Amino acid sequence: MANAEKLWVGIDISKDTFDIGWFDEHEKKHHVKFPNNKSGFEKMLLSVPTNSVFCMEATGIYHLNLATFLQSKNKFVAVANPLAVKRFSQSDLIRNKNDKADSFEIAKYGMQKQPKEWKAPSKTARKAQNLLAVMNKIEKSITMFKNQLHAVSFVSDLDFTSQEHLRNIIKNLQAEKDKMEKEFIALIEGEWKEEVEIISSIPGIGKKTACMLVAKVEDFSRFKNARQLISYLGLSPENKDSGTSLHRNGAITKMGNPLLRKNLYMCAIVASRFNKSAALMYQRLLSKGKVKRLSFVAISNKLLKIAFALVTKKQLFCENFVSYA
Repeated sequence: MANAEKLWVGIDISKDTFDIGWFDEHEKKHHVKFPNNKSGFEKMLLSVPTNSVFCMEATGIYHLNLATFLQSKNKFVAVANPLAVKRFSQSDLIRNKNDKADSFEIAKYGMQKQPKEWKAPSKTARKAQNLLAVMNKIEKSITMFKNQLHAVSFVSDLDFTSQEHLRNIIKNLQAEKDKMEKEFIALIEGEWKEEVEIISSIPGIGKKTACMLVAKVEDFSRFKNARQLISYLGLSPENKDSGTSLHRNGAITKMGNPLLRKNLYMCAIVASRFNKSAALMYQRLLSKGKVKRLSFVAISNKLLKIAFALVTKKQLFCENFVSYA
């Protein structure tokens, strides 16, 4: 099962520990567990064959230290989308679900799918992504407390004490979120000012979304075309075509960053009103019977195509330009 030249080691990583699993040339399983720290990383390298290459899932932030460590040791490491590994395991009809079994599944995923080598995000991008994650949590908390305030007001309009506390919490959270958003934008503009200026010149895309897109992508030239960028962000449509009974298109893969997808979707709604080409596209899709939701997804893709073309050509948006994609 293992390739003699390249032996795939699957890594299932969590907050405190990580499990590694691989198959030798005789298809015998090998498994070891280590603490998720630098000492564990060093011990892991000593325990695997010299021809090892590594594959792990993107698990929030817990995979970053190990992935960065392996790359610093000139080791090949791939970071796979958890959904892709999950679908692979389901197709393998796996019955056991634990850290040890997962490490072997990730090893098999590496062997069969041959994922691309992971490129470590820059320190600026990592800091920006951490800020985004916290901002997202705060936004969810604000929504939760607003719902609670509504409930308290609805049940008893005489409970002024609870209402006042909830209003103060919401106010403080919103102030902190606004402060972090300014810091996030300043951070991205300090590193990628030209790219942010270009993307935010597109009618419908605000500066915050432009910064989010740049923080996620960093280097647009690493994609051969806009289709690859759209696929990377999880906005490419799925095609389900089987036999004579199943013919379905339209649903997106959702394998990218959900917060960025949400913002791009909101940008599409704005662009359908204030971006001439997007507005024409929106009306054309509606006239063909497309529902609004799918039309906005299509416009999101169009905005990404425009952004990719403009950034790679290093020019600002121009309404009279013939074609950006």
